[in-house]
Amino acid sequence: MTIIDQFVSGIPYDPELLDDEIDEWYRSDSSLELYQWLGFTEAEYERWITDPKCILDIIMIRKSS
Repeated sequence: MTIIDQFVSGIPYDPELLDDEIDEWYRSDSSLELYQWLGFTEAEYERWITDPKCILDIIMIRKSS
């Protein structure tokens, strides 16, 4: 389960958890792109890169879907 999936499933959003997951991606030899590793769609990732605060909106939209 990706970190975004975990936030959607009920784990409270914590920027440190997200940062830890990004660090884990850098240390891995995964062939996944960072957005895939984290669980974003490409569009969500592009939005998050330009406005990191929008992650809460992304999580809420996913929860309501």
